[in-house]
Amino acid sequence: MTTDFIFLLVLFGAVAIAFAVFRPGRGRIREVLDEPIDANTCVACGSRLLTFLGPAHYRCDACGYEGGRGLAQKQLEARRASLKSLPPTERRKAGIEALREAHRILSAASGSLTTLGTDPLVTRGGAPIRADDVDDRVGDVLHVAGELGRVRTCLEDAAVCLEAQIALPPPAQPVDSEAATLPYSVAELEREFAQLLALVEEALSAERVPFRPVAR
Repeated sequence: MTTDFIFLLVLFGAVAIAFAVFRPGRGRIREVLDEPIDANTCVACGSRLLTFLGPAHYRCDACGYEGGRGLAQKQLEARRASLKSLPPTERRKAGIEALREAHRILSAASGSLTTLGTDPLVTRGGAPIRADDVDDRVGDVLHVAGELGRVRTCLEDAAVCLEAQIALPPPAQPVDSEAATLPYSVAELEREFAQLLALVEEALSAERVPFRPVAR
């Protein structure tokens, strides 16, 4: 199983959990994420017979599942080491491709943000959207947040490959309110999008890579 595939599994799992936590149309956010997670219990089968392979990284003796928060960090470090070990020409090529991929993701996300508009819970005529459409809006918001996370990964890869200093902006934070319907503020996603886009296009220009600017 490749690192990229594992990353996608983790990303989709996180989005699925977030979607379950935010109850569209109910007017509040469930607080299940505030409950502590027992680091000594296998999330796959519930067994406590674990062999720890590193900090917060275990293998379950009962079902064989390997997980824990430390596993993602271990995989990230392995990915970075793999990139650093590439020959200079291949490493630069990988860095430029990471920037191009980030730009492609942002170009697609631009359309999603435009569709959401300034207030995704209100129609163009100013009336509240139908209750049946709230789930779709939540899904759209989570999709954009996930895509911006992918852009961050691309920028981090590019920084390693091109030996560049890229200061990432703070990510949009989930809305912390019992009255919230959407998991993220669209304005915050817009802010993060604009900052990431500026970084990507600046890096592409510095590497003299042609690109079509993303219209906003």
